[in-house]
Amino acid sequence: MSHSFSLEAILAIARNNAIGLDGKLPWHLPVELKLFKEVTMHHALIMGRKTYESLPGILPNREHIIISQSLNSIHGVHIATSVNHALSIAESLAPQKVFVIGGKRIFDELIPHCNAIHVSRIMREFNADTYYDFNFQGYTIDQSHSLHDVETGTDILYQKLII
Repeated sequence: MSHSFSLEAILAIARNNAIGLDGKLPWHLPVELKLFKEVTMHHALIMGRKTYESLPGILPNREHIIISQSLNSIHGVHIATSVNHALSIAESLAPQKVFVIGGKRIFDELIPHCNAIHVSRIMREFNADTYYDFNFQGYTIDQSHSLHDVETGTDILYQKLII
């Protein structure tokens, strides 16, 4: 897949591979949410319907492309019926970067095509109903730094991985 933009993924994953609980993140970590905002600001986001529904609303200064068979139209977002349709919409928007933000099925389909993966490795285990077993092998660490969420006492290892 060749695009005029950099296709990247961003995900937060707990030590036990947890990524979701009841359609939401299984944690509330303000420092990680701030990182997500900084990395994705002024870029396009591709997500599934459940991920969109987990958001507090439309995230400012980002184009939203939702992959869904059931949604018709939502003011302020683009609806795609497939991954290829989402990528076509992204191409028409001409962003510098497009971030894949979930959920699991969207990660499964698009991470193999990403130029970079931004991973927040949450150094705790969480109860969850959705897990993602991301294979870190084959990637090179381009950036890495530790974060500490003061509010929860949780350590996070942020890594930007490239092929």
